Amino acid sequence: KTRALLAALNALTWLAGVLPRYPHAEVLCRVGGLVWYAAAPSARAAVRDNLRHVLHRQPTALEVARVFQSGAFNYWDTFAISHIDSSQMTSLVDFVGLEHLAAALTHGKGAIVASAHLGSVAFVGQIMPALGYQTTGVLEPIEPPELYDFFARQRQANGIRLNRSNGGPLPPDA
Repeated sequence: KTRALLAALNALTWLAGVLPRYPHAEVLCRVGGLVWYAAAPSARAAVRDNLRHVLHRQPTALEVARVFQSGAFNYWDTFAISHIDSSQMTSLVDFVGLEHLAAALTHGKGAIVASAHLGSVAFVGQIMPALGYQTTGVLEPIEPPELYDFFARQRQANGIRLNRSNGGPLPPDA
């Protein structure tokens, strides 16, 4: 089962390198998100409950399904990381306030940067190394370990260093 999942993830990573996000991957992610929505009743119930708290009303089925579609886009972006260079990465983002980071770094102690969760956390995390900043991120535990290693490799593809959220750095080749 794990081998089949890893083969599928590697195939999607390859596909993310050859298939443009718009319009082709967008269609794939929208359809994939709907399949995920239909195939995951417990996740669907959890999303519905989360949205109910945020919206202060019962969400529509379409609102719940869109969360799964957004999740599919987030995974696609994670698959695409290793195919995007620094100049492509920086062309995708508008930067505001980098002068504050530069000022904080003049003290020689590093800086903690926080951002809104806009898009794929794994993808957006690649912005700082693309700008030339040494960056360390956190990767949550994922089971099985082979799946954890896959996502660690994806997230480290452009120079970000990762620490395990339960302690300790990941090896550079993880």
